[in-house]
Amino acid sequence: MDEKEIIFTVSEEIYDQLVEMVGYQNFRKNLNTEEKVDLEILVRGIILTFLKKIEQATEIEEININYLKLLASDTGNPLRNKLRQYLKKIGMKQTELAAITNIKKGNLSLIVNNHVQPSLEAFFKIWAALQYPPIEELFYRDKD
Repeated sequence: MDEKEIIFTVSEEIYDQLVEMVGYQNFRKNLNTEEKVDLEILVRGIILTFLKKIEQATEIEEININYLKLLASDTGNPLRNKLRQYLKKIGMKQTELAAITNIKKGNLSLIVNNHVQPSLEAFFKIWAALQYPPIEELFYRDKD
């Protein structure tokens, strides 16, 4: 593999952290009698790990965008929520959600049971209370 050289500078604080990580990794490897790590190997590993995470996030982002486009464009089928299932999954009761969001229990029950759609304000309160899960975990188009 052809290698290209990249030279960059980092702050003293970051450099010290990297050197500390190298020392820690070498200490761990001494215990396991593995090959020692140097600063270059550590930085390469960090960069490769970061690039893989970006690649995976991009793939997930593309899936989410495609799902959102489908959700928005399929206006022939009613929009439904999966709040009941999601609340069960995370172990939260409707009464807890009502208390966190300041939405009346009766109104929240109507939303959770798909009798009414939440207002935009109610949706954002619910979404924030649930710690911003992916939209596809909360909504779907009813094909029935």
